[in-house]
Amino acid sequence: MRNLKKFLALILAMVMAFSMMMTANAAHVGTQYSDEADVTPAFSEAVEVLTGMGVFQGDSGSFRPASNIPRAEVAVIIYRLATGDTGTDKMDLYTTRHPFTDVRSDAWYADSVAWAVENGIMHGTGGGILAPQGLATRAQTAQMLKNLMEQ
Repeated sequence: MRNLKKFLALILAMVMAFSMMMTANAAHVGTQYSDEADVTPAFSEAVEVLTGMGVFQGDSGSFRPASNIPRAEVAVIIYRLATGDTGTDKMDLYTTRHPFTDVRSDAWYADSVAWAVENGIMHGTGGGILAPQGLATRAQTAQMLKNLMEQ
């Protein structure tokens, strides 16, 4: 049952990733988003479910449904879906396990990026750079999800 829930959550996340109408960041689970009315009705249930699971946590009380999503946020979403870790309990396990010069070990997404790299889900852009604030393309997001499914 737990794997089914993860799989369904992953499918919902993929749909949203392809439409680039999602975001994740380090706010509190269960908060209502100040821009909740801006979420397209077709995606509102998915947003509610993934927020309830702690996969989506908002950005200072906002959801930013029309914003593009940075690579670091994709890594966080995939990490939360795959591991079920939506808190900070395991953060120190991975923070220094990556080869990228542009990811500080104290960045809020460092553990997720390191986990994704260690598991072959995410790769850098070359030259020891990850470009965590660079916008994730649909192709990059699809490749990361494909890599996750091949685990």
